Amino acid sequence: MILSLIPVVSICRSIHRPRDPLMPSITTRWVDTKKSYTLESYYLEEYPIFLVYNKEYFEKYMLPSDLILHRHSLDKQTLGIDLKADIDGVIKEIKTGKRIFKNFRLLQNKDFNHRRSWGLIVLKSKKYPFVVKLFMETPQSFISPYHKGFEPMCCFFMGGGINRHLTGFTRIPNLELAKQRLHQFPRWAQLIDTPRKWFYIPTGSKLIEVQGKNIGGEGRKLVTHIPGTYCIVADAITPVRELSIFNPTDREIALGFCNDMRMLVDPHISNFMVEEGTNKLVLVDTEHFPTLVGLRTECKFNSYASWYTRLAGKCFSDTMLRTKRERRAIQYRRSELALTY
Repeated sequence: MILSLIPVVSICRSIHRPRDPLMPSITTRWVDTKKSYTLESYYLEEYPIFLVYNKEYFEKYMLPSDLILHRHSLDKQTLGIDLKADIDGVIKEIKTGKRIFKNFRLLQNKDFNHRRSWGLIVLKSKKYPFVVKLFMETPQSFISPYHKGFEPMCCFFMGGGINRHLTGFTRIPNLELAKQRLHQFPRWAQLIDTPRKWFYIPTGSKLIEVQGKNIGGEGRKLVTHIPGTYCIVADAITPVRELSIFNPTDREIALGFCNDMRMLVDPHISNFMVEEGTNKLVLVDTEHFPTLVGLRTECKFNSYASWYTRLAGKCFSDTMLRTKRERRAIQYRRSELALTY
């Protein structure tokens, strides 16, 4: 009941209240147009909006156009340029309103607006053993955090203006960081595996320019350019089963791993599945969890009940209980959450 009031409390403002000249704001536009859109909010912070996207790192992990060996099948391979052509094709289908696709099967679209082609949609190739996570935003949708569902809205409040489009950029650097930490724990190194992942910018994708004001310091102006449409292509994992929240052993394994990783990855138990053929536990979702929910201090959890309680409490506190002094301090805060690239 209380959480349902978040949008009202966050957006409403007395018409008699003077405008704060130091209010943080972002303005977006396509780089080749002048029409712009602006969002003013005390929740906007420097790191999640202006530093998460690292162009040099992004280009380092681009999907190759030549042969890509299949996972665990050295005698089978896919030509990267053919997979790219299929991705370009499905984007055209999506933009024409189709929900059944020629070369892909829909896996998830809970945060995707089919009418406007906004959000995140997950697809599985019908021809190749790869999954595609497709991120699509426009300048207008980028500054519309209150129109994307309850969960994305809560992440916006907790994560300093973060959205799924931005956290997508953390998935591969965080995967590499998780793999490094994995080898520090022999138990997890033998039990846990991860899929390969690449970035891909589809043909015709345009850049969104994001300008920030009063973020990271009084009067400070920031600017970044991010792809309006991009993909993460990953090995498809064939599971024997997914871990279950109702299985005590599964809960212990998933939460124990995430605690040892210092909550680098989301402990959500559906992010883990037992792979057919290897019986290894595969971590399929690798977005940087501290960035997603704005965790700024290391924490460990003894149970999923304590994890859910902590997140709910943080969301309520971040949304409803911040004083003006706290908001101003957060507004001027710099990038202590930044990943190591």
